[in-house]
Amino acid sequence: MRFRVCYLLASACLLVISCEQQDSVTPTSLKKQSSVGPVRSTLEKSFFLKHHFGDVNAGKQLTCSLELENETDKPMSLGFSRTSCGSCLFVKSMPKEILPGEIGIFELEFDTTGKRGATPQQAIFWDAEPKTIIVLADVTATVRAVWTDPEMISLGNLSSSESQLAKLYVMAAGYPDAKITSVQCDAPWLTLTSKPVETTRELRSQSIQAIDYCEIEWAGKEAVPGNLSSKIVFHVQKDTEEQEEQLLEVSVSGYLSGDVEVIPSNIVFGRVAQNEIIRTCILTFKKQGIDAVKIKCAADHEYLQISFEKSQEVPDRFILTTSITPPIEEENQLIEGTITGTDESGDVIFSIPYIAFFDMSP
Repeated sequence: MRFRVCYLLASACLLVISCEQQDSVTPTSLKKQSSVGPVRSTLEKSFFLKHHFGDVNAGKQLTCSLELENETDKPMSLGFSRTSCGSCLFVKSMPKEILPGEIGIFELEFDTTGKRGATPQQAIFWDAEPKTIIVLADVTATVRAVWTDPEMISLGNLSSSESQLAKLYVMAAGYPDAKITSVQCDAPWLTLTSKPVETTRELRSQSIQAIDYCEIEWAGKEAVPGNLSSKIVFHVQKDTEEQEEQLLEVSVSGYLSGDVEVIPSNIVFGRVAQNEIIRTCILTFKKQGIDAVKIKCAADHEYLQISFEKSQEVPDRFILTTSITPPIEEENQLIEGTITGTDESGDVIFSIPYIAFFDMSP
């Protein structure tokens, strides 16, 4: 693929491109090797390259060679590169210098492992001093996949007298005709209800479509106190013509409060900005012989702090206090997890789901 030079005045907005990793690249040989090392660029232009791999499968190592012809009357000197994803987009080689009238080749490798839907990435190249961006390369692919969101469900503490509801979406990318053919669940204490779903504009922009929305409700039928676990299996027909199918399994877990009552049964931190947020739960143990003092508490995320102490006012009642602070990375994200309490043998005594949204907006 050959690109004619398309250049615009370099603007300050290019300098804010998010890059996770900087790689040092060994220059490749050109038609004419200059004996002069990288020098300060005298170009006041930026050059843009693009490549789209199309629809691809996950787990593939894709490579592309992008050609750039220097149509100016001055040499282009390149010394450094960065990529927007240090773990999936790599610069295999780049030219050290492109003389007027010559063509430089940029070789990139894209790893689709763990990717879904549209995956736009960028690579930038600049000279040693004053680190002016000279070349910006856009690399995109649509990675085919079907999956559920979330991929596992924790119902937390359950009560035989209270309902509990969870939501589940089945998503597809690169399969425009994907559909659910059947759903199976082996737990009588769960009921499943499929409802119409529309794909949001944001998902469509990522070449992702929602193909099913399912409400999972705790019914309590035939359940006994203690740990509960089951799975939901979706049969997805990805391609109508080839009759290609895939099974998606979603694990569902919960704890039926027979020996301990937790109020509230879920912890909602809400919006978390810069300040610490504290939430408490009251646990009342109904079964005799449980040494609650020896219960160990743990959370799915390390930035949650947990304390567990006996109430001074009511026997067999304990207070669980948890606090959350935003992580160091300034990134808006939804956090969901579970706090579990285990006894000395490692058996789960209780589990409490939590949810928070880190909002780093100024």
